[in-house]
This record gives sequence, structure tokens and C-alpha cells, in this order.
Amino acid sequence: MTSLSGFWAGQYSYPKDSHGVPTEPIAFDCKLQQAGALLRGTITEADVLYSGGSTILLARLSGTADEIRVRFLKSYIGASRDYSASVQYEGRIFENGNEISGSWAIGSFRGRFAMTRDPKYARRLSQTRAANDTVMSKT
Repeated sequence: MTSLSGFWAGQYSYPKDSHGVPTEPIAFDCKLQQAGALLRGTITEADVLYSGGSTILLARLSGTADEIRVRFLKSYIGASRDYSASVQYEGRIFENGNEISGSWAIGSFRGRFAMTRDPKYARRLSQTRAANDTVMSKT
């Protein structure tokens, strides 16, 4: 099984608004760590619902993965009571472990999500670490 550990970029969407109009997807960044079947990580996203995107939300992720599916719970950290409910995610793994898509739910309220592994971010991070290591070795 390919490890899902790494940096991911994604988006989720709400069902149609009260007028039946689809809503704009909300982008998020995710750092996943996988140990066997266990998933842990963090998610950051802009609070577009209540602050118009001026506040960044942080959430903890915990769940499981097998060869074809993921299931995890997203719980916001230090957010207002508007974000007190945890969000259940279930998805399928595609593209050799580089894409996950599926659905999320808070009780009976449901929507869709998709996320892709972000190799550019991982590459930038490794380049930054290498540069920092070079600087540290010269001091």
C-alpha cells in the first residue's frame, strides 16, 4: 500500500444554498501522517462562512486508510462554537495514492470533497530544509 503521508491540497463543497444554487468550493491544505492503517494530520482552511476568509481555521484529523478507502474525522481546534461539530469524511483513493475524493457529513448535512497530493509543496519543503541544513552546517 502506498503511504498517504505528505502534503495535500483540496477543496470541499456544501450542498446547494437555500435558493438551489451550488456554492463555491472551499479550499484547504492538509498534512497527513500515516502509520499502518492509522491516519493523523492537520487541516487549515479560510473561514469563508463566518469571517469572509479573514480568519484561518485549524483542524485535527484522525482516521484510517486501506488500499482503496479513507475514513477520518475532522475536529476544529480553538474555533468558535459554529465549528464545534466534528466532520466525518469518507473517500476513495485514486491515481496511485495521489488523489482522494468522496463525501463529508455533519449529521444529515452532506457534501463532496477532493484532495490531491501536492508534490510541489513537498519539493519546496525539502528544498527549504536542504537550504536550512546547508546554512546550519556552515555555522
